[in-house]
Amino acid sequence: MAGYHTRALVITLILSLLVGTTLMGDTLLVPDDFSTIQAAIDASSAGDTVFVAESETSYKGNIELKPGITLEGADAETTTIEGDNYYHAVVMADNTTIRGLTVMGNPSCIYSISEGVLVENCSFLGHYYDVQVEAGSVDILNCEMIGAPPFIALYCLGSIVTVENCDILGAYAGMKFEDCQVEVYRCVVQGTDNGINVESCSGSIFNSYVLDNKFDGVHLRDSDGFIVANNVIYGSGYPLLRGVLCFDLGPIIANNIIADCRFGIMAGPNAAPMVLYNDVYDCADGNYVDFYENDFLPSPGIGEMSLDPLFADAANDDFTLLEGSPCIDAGYTTDSYKDADGSATDLGAHGGPYAGWMGQSQPPRIKVVTNRELIGPGDEDPFVISVIYSNTSGRTVEADRYVAVLADFGLFYLPWLSSEPMAQRIYIESSQEDTTADILSIDDMLTIPVGEYIFYAAIAKPDTFEYYSAISSCVVERVNNPVAKFTVTPSSGSIGQMFECDASGSYDVEDPASLLRTRWDWENDGTWDVDWSTKKKVDHAYGTPGTKTIALEVRDMDGYIGSTTRQITVTE
Repeated sequence: MAGYHTRALVITLILSLLVGTTLMGDTLLVPDDFSTIQAAIDASSAGDTVFVAESETSYKGNIELKPGITLEGADAETTTIEGDNYYHAVVMADNTTIRGLTVMGNPSCIYSISEGVLVENCSFLGHYYDVQVEAGSVDILNCEMIGAPPFIALYCLGSIVTVENCDILGAYAGMKFEDCQVEVYRCVVQGTDNGINVESCSGSIFNSYVLDNKFDGVHLRDSDGFIVANNVIYGSGYPLLRGVLCFDLGPIIANNIIADCRFGIMAGPNAAPMVLYNDVYDCADGNYVDFYENDFLPSPGIGEMSLDPLFADAANDDFTLLEGSPCIDAGYTTDSYKDADGSATDLGAHGGPYAGWMGQSQPPRIKVVTNRELIGPGDEDPFVISVIYSNTSGRTVEADRYVAVLADFGLFYLPWLSSEPMAQRIYIESSQEDTTADILSIDDMLTIPVGEYIFYAAIAKPDTFEYYSAISSCVVERVNNPVAKFTVTPSSGSIGQMFECDASGSYDVEDPASLLRTRWDWENDGTWDVDWSTKKKVDHAYGTPGTKTIALEVRDMDGYIGSTTRQITVTE
């Protein structure tokens, strides 16, 4: 079976072939080529990838990247970096990428003052910060950040930051931006003290959930023109004190649904927010409120309403809109700002041109699986390759599906067996249950050449190579293990009667039957009662009645083993 070395090289190969580009740089493997991650980084050059294999234990130690390299783990669920205390676990450099890892750190998991940084498909658990950015530019995509008071999940100072499809849970502040250029899309910030704090920034927050936070959902200060649009800010019986709090600025607050907070939109002294087309509903102490009776109320503008938005299931964090919701087609709309289907903009996180799945956990996913990893020439059941789709986004997703197999004789795309990249357009329905589709089924195992086969599956946005989720893979090996067969004569008998077991019908496609070795287990209990021998016929008598299962293994000259069982009945 393939090791991590082979998988890493092939994943890199598949990525390049799918996008039709030439491979650039080398892949350095940990622990196959280097015992530590830092040793691999130290040996790398710009354009290289350091690939870290999955491990049941954490990789220990702090890491400093070199410019231009990619640090990639097998998967964030199986590959963890645990930094030493009192320093950042991973320090980024210019034009670096980190993906597919869980990182634990103190004071932070990721620290960056660099340009062109990409952080994607990672999980973080930091002591003070999950991600700390104090200069430069960074894109953070499809990540999970977990914290607890008094920590800040994402802290950015004096930087250019884009955050997309991230989940943030249980920190003092989910996101805190100071003197930044900020773009936030489709994130979920839940169970924090303060959801998103914005001070002296430009930019926007679009299509996000800010849920069940203790104080402020969105806190805005000194950020004139900052846009907060098409979000759901929900207090669930007002653990959330204020949906939006504005100080000394003129932000644009539009197309949001702000519900079940203590205060809906609150303005401080001299604040002048532009409040348009929001549904501010059922906020216990006021939908539009001044801050500590300073005699300034945020002025509701055109399109404001205070109606039940008719969420599908708010108790289970499903904030899609039911048919008949007053928020459907009720938002601010222009020729360039409307729903994806061309209709007027819906209020809330599922409306507008930037709508999509929410948070890190909900992009549609694909997994390629097989009904067995070893294929023998005598296998009677068909060999099947299938894909499993997961889509809990609340909408049907159109995608291009790629399924490929890499063998010793080349790379081919299924089901056409084409050597050129080919995709099949599919539509993945939204469902709480996974759905499965068979891609390949083979009845005659002898038609499969001996060797190793690595199957890959990926789904991308239509007519692009922008993948919804990581490429999935599984490894299958076609081996020439012998075919084990035997007869028992008689098929039933009494206590003390001899049963003749004959394995002469066993065979191997390479070795003659006379060289095949057999062994027998009379009770199929894992204890082999007759050791390996070239004899094919043996006799056995039972001392107790009942249904007995006899197990046979046959081994060829290469050490491959075939096995089978038969049942007989023993009477008193």
